[in-house]
Amino acid sequence: MGRAVYFGVLWFLKVLVLGGEDNSVARYTEQGFRLPEPNRELPFPETHGSHPEYLFEWWYITGHLFAGDRRFGYQATFFRRAYPKDGKAAVSPEFGADQLYLAHMALSDVENETFYFEERLNRDGWDASAEEGHMDVRNGNWSLVMTDPETEEMLLHFTVRGEVEAKLSLQPERLLVRFGEDGLSRKGEDSEAVSYYLSFTHLRSEGTLIVEGVEFDVEGLSWMDHEIASRQLGEDLEGWDWMAVHFDDGSALKAYQLRQPGGSPDPWSAFIWFDEENQKTTLYAEDFEWRRVGYWESSQTGTRYPVEVELSGDHPVNGKPFNLRIEPYFPEQEITGELGGTGYWEGACRVIDLLTGKTIGQAYMELVGYQAPVSATLR
Repeated sequence: MGRAVYFGVLWFLKVLVLGGEDNSVARYTEQGFRLPEPNRELPFPETHGSHPEYLFEWWYITGHLFAGDRRFGYQATFFRRAYPKDGKAAVSPEFGADQLYLAHMALSDVENETFYFEERLNRDGWDASAEEGHMDVRNGNWSLVMTDPETEEMLLHFTVRGEVEAKLSLQPERLLVRFGEDGLSRKGEDSEAVSYYLSFTHLRSEGTLIVEGVEFDVEGLSWMDHEIASRQLGEDLEGWDWMAVHFDDGSALKAYQLRQPGGSPDPWSAFIWFDEENQKTTLYAEDFEWRRVGYWESSQTGTRYPVEVELSGDHPVNGKPFNLRIEPYFPEQEITGELGGTGYWEGACRVIDLLTGKTIGQAYMELVGYQAPVSATLR
């Protein structure tokens, strides 16, 4: 859900926006963090920045890059999480006591079936920050900066353990999308389990990629989510399956299944179809089926992930049946949670139309909560 990813001891999470003059009555959690409000107007480009009055947020990008016939997938996620209001974090002149910053970077080399990833966790200070009022998010030498507020072009820079370096220009080809019929993305029945959820569904991506000392000029297509919340999942949910899909015909899909104990879908699970004009149509759990059809077991964590899935239902635009299979280019694409959090799977996938047998698109899929339920860590 977009957008990836947080859990375990690391207190973070993923999948829209806020800001602006607000005439509604603000609500707060018991810990004093603001809750997203329905129908709130959001000013831009200010909303692309940080919102520390909310418990957490993340800026999450996934994409497919090409250098000729060579394919790479990548994930870049920056998390911000506030300390509890009554927390006892140590204070020093160099470091703040209000925010923690987690970041995950990963690259999938499809040709060589090699997965590179790195995680960082830093306190607010010289080595990590997220600016208010404009997009400028950093964690060490990793950064995501909006360089032009009119075109909303962004620059992304990350490395992975000295083996990978990426410098990418991300340029929106379609307008920003805000999810939720009242401006709120629901994550269960609990009225506090809502977020502001924004996406750039089509980001033209260009730049350089260095892998094991070899430099590539790359181009491709990416998807970005920015989500802000003070509580993400409802009480009875253990995790989620999420994907972002670019179809070859120019349409797109965001789909996620919020999982109840035993794996059954929460009614607020969603299937959101975008046409070539980026107009969206939403189905909820009763109108589509998400089937787990193939599994992979991690040799590092012992976790069994459903890395092959099928989606079916009636197309929300033309009414015709669809039956899609999502399968990874290779299965070993797990973030293991080296900093003490719970691992999850996040990987580059192909999309197959089971009615024709043809590959019709590319996807990124995230599988969270299979190593351990995440619901208790998100409240």
